[in-house]
Amino acid sequence: MPISFDTSWRFVDPLYAMVLALGAIGAIAAATYFIAIRWKGSEQERYKRILSLAAEFLVSVGIVGLVTFAARLKIDNEIRQGERRAEQLHREVNAAIWDFARAKCLKWGGPLPPTRAMGTIVDMCDLWPRTLKAPDDFVDWWSAREQLQKMAHIPGIDSNLSSTYTSLSERIDALIEANEKAGLDKHKKQILESDVSWSFVAICALLVAVGIAFKWARAAIEVKTLRRDVG
Repeated sequence: MPISFDTSWRFVDPLYAMVLALGAIGAIAAATYFIAIRWKGSEQERYKRILSLAAEFLVSVGIVGLVTFAARLKIDNEIRQGERRAEQLHREVNAAIWDFARAKCLKWGGPLPPTRAMGTIVDMCDLWPRTLKAPDDFVDWWSAREQLQKMAHIPGIDSNLSSTYTSLSERIDALIEANEKAGLDKHKKQILESDVSWSFVAICALLVAVGIAFKWARAAIEVKTLRRDVG
């Protein structure tokens, strides 16, 4: 089944937007020009001044839409940066956990000594398969962070092992913070966008187009007047 796009969605294509916008501006400018050339002398001069004033006003009002559009682009960019940071932290956490598992969990042989340090390693080896999941799968990072923090402060374990658990818990803490910030930013964007419709930005763009068309029409009138005076 062929995919069809709504007309408004096609404005994402710069070429489509340029052709349609220039066509609309040209049509408005032509209509304005042919109205103006019917008048002569002071009436035409007054008409040109009205066109100039209206053009400046419309373009100024249209700037509001451009500012709104720029703000949305900025928000989208910040959200994408937050998501990329969360993804990077997720990869780093997975790599650190996998390094631990490869060094401690995949090289067991024979009976295990009943020490506190070995007990934490057993707990960690039970934890790592539950964290290495697909990006879209849920992982209980909060429980993993708390467990690692407790393991890092168990009396009698090796300092290197304790620092490893502390480092992992800090990495997971940064990942949780990044995920929460990315989710909150998306939620805030939805709240803001619910108050400002896309039609407002479209109307502002239309006002700019009309203002530019008036400028084109005035310029064409000036050229025609100059040719007539020179001739």
